[in-house]
Amino acid sequence: MEAERLAKLSEAERNVRFWPVELNEPGLVLGLPPATPNPPQGSGLPFGAAAETRAHALVGPQATMTGLAERFLETVIVPLTAKLPADSSFKAVPDRSSLARALAQVCATTVSAQERYVLEWRTGTLFPLPMQRSATGWLVFLDKIQQVPAGNLLVPDPTTVPAGDLVGPTAITPVRVPEREARPEPPSALTAQVTALIGGKTPEQVATALAHDLLDNPYATCLRVVEALIQLEAHAAADGRKFAAAMVAAMLPPQLSALAATTGGNAVLRRCWARLTSADPMFEPASQALGLVVRTPAQGTTRREYFTPQQRRPAVVPIEPPLTKDQTTVNGHVVGGVALGRRQTYEWTDAFWPGPFSPGVVAVRVFDAEHGAGVPWPTGARPDLIAARRHVVATIGPIEGQIDAVRLADTALLSIGTQQWSFHVDNEGTVLLEHFRRWAPDHYDVFFGMYDLGLAVCDATGRISVDESSAGGG
Repeated sequence: MEAERLAKLSEAERNVRFWPVELNEPGLVLGLPPATPNPPQGSGLPFGAAAETRAHALVGPQATMTGLAERFLETVIVPLTAKLPADSSFKAVPDRSSLARALAQVCATTVSAQERYVLEWRTGTLFPLPMQRSATGWLVFLDKIQQVPAGNLLVPDPTTVPAGDLVGPTAITPVRVPEREARPEPPSALTAQVTALIGGKTPEQVATALAHDLLDNPYATCLRVVEALIQLEAHAAADGRKFAAAMVAAMLPPQLSALAATTGGNAVLRRCWARLTSADPMFEPASQALGLVVRTPAQGTTRREYFTPQQRRPAVVPIEPPLTKDQTTVNGHVVGGVALGRRQTYEWTDAFWPGPFSPGVVAVRVFDAEHGAGVPWPTGARPDLIAARRHVVATIGPIEGQIDAVRLADTALLSIGTQQWSFHVDNEGTVLLEHFRRWAPDHYDVFFGMYDLGLAVCDATGRISVDESSAGGG
């Protein structure tokens, strides 16, 4: 076992982040829970505790369960067992392979009073650890991982199989890495999946069906939740609020806090919160989880009100799954990042202005063939001129950039799309985003508002001409 400890795994295999703290910060207090004469049976931890904060591991790309176990050994088990008496039954330190299997067996969570294991291992998995916050520090349930199980519940076996990238269904730019390129599924695929999921269910039933998946992997599930909210609300405005309230109600406050700490979960909570009012019982739990700024304090029977996330930056700053250095750097340039758990790796150019760029993979010609007929044109426009313009746009796509092109190597700092819509002026990229915000406020907030990119329409003098609360989609 000592030789195993000395032979550390790679940075990518250990690519996990512990939440809500890194668990190895100075002054961290670890302890064992008090013994109980009749300990509860079952896989779940004996939380009085479901109401207490539980530690989680946020899984990054290429991480393995063995890598998680190695970090957990170093930062939790070894420091804790070193302080125990020599005759303690918990003094023995497991090897990382055995610990990996044991952690997989105790990773059950409870949502809406239903216990379920986390069964998938991929980027963005919010993996529950046998640790719970107490008044004196963190309680580590060593008794739950002392007996090494024979099997492994997760598929594929994460002790050896690394966490894979999230690709879809999503409408955002796909993963791009030097070794491969993947085209994203179109938004219609997501719409169809959610339509089938709803299938005549009540808003509350849909929320229950999605709540477990959201806690298991908020990044993989967030777009499905937002799509469900939009579809239900299109059927009946009240259904959107019912769904939002049920989604928040399915989680205990510590679980809401865990979700709000991730960009995927935060995006969902922001959109659910936008449907609630201070009269709704779930308004306050959602507000607290997001860390919203109080606008009007509670007084008597009047409940407190909060600034919208677009008006005042919330206290909670959500995080993405971690990346290792080699996952962010290409040819010496840092061009990698993560958005909603999806890894983005761009190319680098030194032509004209150096910087990262992506030519895009959604070809203009293909997009035009599928959607060009639905583009609105001025009344009376000649069909032959429309066809000629469509041909020109499709032809320049491979040169100027495809539909989903992004370029930071530009005098405009940032330009997007085949038209190279730019953001250094107020009549190109900003106008495009304003149209997007008005037509799709939920998606605007998920993709832009959550990252503090707000918009405000100004008059000719530069003064804001719309109410601040309308900016960013509520």
